[in-house]
This record gives sequence, structure tokens and C-alpha cells, in this order.
Amino acid sequence: MDVIKEKFINMYIDSLSDEEQEKEFGIAKKDFVAQELKYIKQMRFKAKAQLGKLKTQAYVTNLRDRIVAACNQSLSLQEVLMQRYPAVNFRNLEKLSEADLKQLSEDMELINLIEEVEDAEQSTGKSC
Repeated sequence: MDVIKEKFINMYIDSLSDEEQEKEFGIAKKDFVAQELKYIKQMRFKAKAQLGKLKTQAYVTNLRDRIVAACNQSLSLQEVLMQRYPAVNFRNLEKLSEADLKQLSEDMELINLIEEVEDAEQSTGKSC
């Protein structure tokens, strides 16, 4: 029964001119369409923002996991630096404190991990 009523109401609305619809319902057809399009654009923007947020979170999680894994290695920091970065000229490496070595290692590892993740994303065609 409700379906039949709805069909008659829709037929009645369709039979009215734009001016009559505005008088009857208090809003012009073009204004209603403009409001609905604006709402659709807002929903689309929010969906894109949420997707971007998820991609960024995945990127940060991947990077964090790789940093934690790299920091859990048991080699001495001097050995790690010399093995991983032989082309870098470390002058007076022996004179650096353990904290300085650790900071240097973390900085270089972070730069390499970021480059690796960016290269991997570029090769798959995805970006954050």
C-alpha cells in the first residue's frame, strides 16, 4: 500500500512545474540539487581523507617495525656502521662515545629505511 502511495506522490511532484514545486515544498529544484551535490562532494572528500590517513598509518607502521628490527641487532655499533656504510668516510670513529655511535647508526638507518620504503612504493605505483 505504501508503495502505491509513494508512486502517486512522485507522479504528483513530477507533474508540478519548478515554480509550483518551490511554492509547495519551499525549495527550488535547482537549489535542492545543488545542496545534494555539495553533500556528495563532502562525503567524497571525507572518504579520500580517511583513505589517505590509512595509507599514512600503514607507512608509519611499516617504517617503525623496520626500525625496531634494525635496532635489535646484536653487533657492535662500530661494526654495524662499517658493514652497512663502507662508502661513508667515518673519521675518528673510535673516538665517538657509544651514545654518539648509536645516534649516528639510527640516523643513517632511518634515512635508508625511508628510502627503501619510498622506492618500494614507487615500484608498486602506490603513494602515501
